[in-house]
Amino acid sequence: MSLGEHYGKLRQERGFSLRQAARNDLTASALSRFENGKTELSASQFVRAMANLQLNWNEFYAALPEQSSFLAQIDTAYLTGNQPFLEKVINAADAAGQPLTANFGRLQGNIYRNMAFPHFDTVIQTLYTAITSVSQWRILEFHIAEDLILKLPAHQVDPFMISVIRQYERAQSRGVTGDYVTGNTLLRAALRKLAQDPPEIDRAHTYFDQVVRQRDWEDEYLIGGELLANETAASPTFTKTQTLFQFWQAIGKGNDYFRQLVTPILQRQGFLQ
Repeated sequence: MSLGEHYGKLRQERGFSLRQAARNDLTASALSRFENGKTELSASQFVRAMANLQLNWNEFYAALPEQSSFLAQIDTAYLTGNQPFLEKVINAADAAGQPLTANFGRLQGNIYRNMAFPHFDTVIQTLYTAITSVSQWRILEFHIAEDLILKLPAHQVDPFMISVIRQYERAQSRGVTGDYVTGNTLLRAALRKLAQDPPEIDRAHTYFDQVVRQRDWEDEYLIGGELLANETAASPTFTKTQTLFQFWQAIGKGNDYFRQLVTPILQRQGFLQ
């Protein structure tokens, strides 16, 4: 049973409709796709969806397969900043013979909580080798890709993105997508390229264009735009701001939250009055 299937079972048992469970955090259609195993939620969306049902985390973990339980606990630990708990989950995954899951925990702890781990460069290369050698990615590999792109050496970014795009196409062909994580991975790769501009601008726009074409991603597309907005606000360049303006034109007029987030950034950079 997947995380989404288990969540859907508990939602129905508690008598919540999809709209009630989604609230203002995501759309009912996105939650439905999650429950049907067609897509995954981001970690922050998943935690909010759990809170909307007032679910007990221990009850949720107990009925999950071991790997899914570890992943849910890793997400909870880094989002709440509970470093001792994250270290405990990582050690438990190692002890259970799941080094890929354990190294994913180390990657998230390093990125989101600035945690130091011994031989971290080796952890990165181990993850890279492991998932690029898998012929058909599961949700775990898509999630690893989303964060791994932030830590790979520059010379590995482009070949890695070829693997990500191929895996996304394979997942689509079997009716299960790594859609939002693929979009975020493309965006993060593009942001890395933009940080090196001007030499990498063309490659960055290639990645952005692939995201922009996926207009049916709904919430996932908004997540990508929010990621770009935060990066542009923190470190504005003309190219980043221009690309953010393209996102604003595509989705800003129809989404109040995104418009309120992005409009001041574009105004400061002279793209809007």
